Amino acid sequence: VLETLGNLRSSRKLCDVVLRVSRSKFYCHRAVLASFSPFFARMLLGDFKESQDKNVWLNDVSSKIVDELLTYVYAGSLTITRSNVERLVHTATLFQLPSVVTTCCQYLSKQLCVENCFGIWVFAEAYCCLNLAEEARGLALENLSRAARVGDLDVLSFDHMLFLITDERCKWCTEVLYEVVMQWARGERTRREHHLRPLLRCLDLSRAHPDFFKHHIKDEPFLNMSPECLQLVLDA
Repeated sequence: VLETLGNLRSSRKLCDVVLRVSRSKFYCHRAVLASFSPFFARMLLGDFKESQDKNVWLNDVSSKIVDELLTYVYAGSLTITRSNVERLVHTATLFQLPSVVTTCCQYLSKQLCVENCFGIWVFAEAYCCLNLAEEARGLALENLSRAARVGDLDVLSFDHMLFLITDERCKWCTEVLYEVVMQWARGERTRREHHLRPLLRCLDLSRAHPDFFKHHIKDEPFLNMSPECLQLVLDA
């Protein structure tokens, strides 16, 4: 059946809708799209103008990715690579193709490492890939010190940082957590300065070695620019 459908599409036989993505045109069958995708079912069979139009314009998607997803719909095959996996998840989420999202998450899970755990955590969370997000977060927690050195800590939001340092699974010493927080804050100093105090308040600064902050206060201009944060450290 899939081979027949693919042949009909490639020969443009019985095609009754054209998906338009930028300058690209994809000749398709409404029944096929609607049967695979609730997104297209609502668009093509509902009370939208697309149900009457021959041409349907799609925005915020890549023509190459749409072509790959149509190949999946018509032929059942999908090639996932590092360069297309994020766009596949984005477009498959839009088209409501959960099997594609699941397959992409499995691919990302196999690629997951200390160097990319922050980025995959943020990406997976944004697309509600909760199992992958939890896996990436767990790896980040387990390897926080190294991940902060070799990974892209800057992709994390304030909420992500808060989750990291307050997670009950976080067993890192105060000194390590302090250095990670300060590294993150320095990444975008003007935008993150007001986040520093609430993050530092979550750390048990009194557990740090007495000589630790003497060195860091002297070498940390960021602290000296924030009297409230400086006082938190001095009080420790």
